Amino acid sequence: MLLCIAAIDPKKGWSANFVDMLGFKDEKLTDHKVGNVCAHVVHLVGSGLSSPYLSFAAGMCGLAGPLLGLANQEVLELKDVAGAKISEHARKVKDFRAVHGSKVVGEVTADMIYGGMRGIKALATETSYLDPEEGIRFRGYLIPECRDLLPKAPGGQESLPEGLFWLLLTGEVPTENQVKNLSKEWAAHADLPISILIRN
Repeated sequence: MLLCIAAIDPKKGWSANFVDMLGFKDEKLTDHKVGNVCAHVVHLVGSGLSSPYLSFAAGMCGLAGPLLGLANQEVLELKDVAGAKISEHARKVKDFRAVHGSKVVGEVTADMIYGGMRGIKALATETSYLDPEEGIRFRGYLIPECRDLLPKAPGGQESLPEGLFWLLLTGEVPTENQVKNLSKEWAAHADLPISILIRN
């Protein structure tokens, strides 16, 4: 595929110049025709081998763009819920560190290091916790509990990944309707945008 690279126009913004380089003239094409902003960001961040959580979170930030006028309003609910949670949690962490920042939380032995860092308190996690006895918890829920609580596809027995994504991002168990709307939004942007496809 051969693209004609246009000269940068200092009077235009980044988005308009990007569209010009792709051979189009409508700046709004960057949102819903040349390549959806959210889908593109998820692919881009994921290409750096970031975790799915970080990739999807980055994609959700794309909804804040002023040209993204056709975003699914139900999906914007997730952005609002997550935004409120993040702001609240940031304040709690700041207050906690102000009081306990210099507190010693444990000691490390050579055996613990050679034993796979077992028992070492070295990281604060909000989304998951791996217990050496009972296994992993996602936002406080064990895997069997997640299977019971999170919405499933009609006739299915396993919880949908959209439900787990919502749980990880917000700490709340989503409703069936919230998962359904998120599934629709992901499906609508499942195709790779033409701007990142390479053709011989």
